Amino acid sequence: MKKTIIVDVDNTLVNSSETILDIYKDEMSVSDDIKYTKNHLWDFEGLIPRSYLERALELFGEDKFYDKLKFIPYADKVMNRLDSKYNVKICSVHDEKTADKKINWLKNNLPFLNDENIIILPYSKGFNKSKVTGDIIIDDKMDCLFGNREMKLLFGEYGYNQYEHLSKENKLLYNTSNNIIRVENWKVIESLLI
Repeated sequence: MKKTIIVDVDNTLVNSSETILDIYKDEMSVSDDIKYTKNHLWDFEGLIPRSYLERALELFGEDKFYDKLKFIPYADKVMNRLDSKYNVKICSVHDEKTADKKINWLKNNLPFLNDENIIILPYSKGFNKSKVTGDIIIDDKMDCLFGNREMKLLFGEYGYNQYEHLSKENKLLYNTSNNIIRVENWKVIESLLI
């Protein structure tokens, strides 16, 4: 029987923060000299001005966001390879009113996915994915790694998932869990799981 892998979407599978920055630069006619860095917090602090945050969150429900959205390098190739070896589930926290746009993008870009393997959790319930059944989870946010899994892959080296920015509860999880592995890119994931 195949093991189940749960994969997050934003900033794990796709470059959501970088897409937000690109749209911000277009909409605000900001210089192209501003380059994307991963050293930002979860609420985009350090990436875009506070005054643009509400607009940035709206973008997750707009076609222009999904038109520009791209996979993180090598993610789509590894996902296709994972699908042949594992039961792959996508689990993302999103506004229920606009989740259809994310679901459509995923189905168009990862055609092996079916409706049962795309799970959208509402923002109102927080980021806890522990009730989603799976053996392995890949996510960029520590809050999503709670739960009983044989392997937890903390994806990327973003400002918000660096140890100094973790909550006390997340630091405890990180310090005491021997099954959390930090992975910097999809080639590392491939080497661990395929």
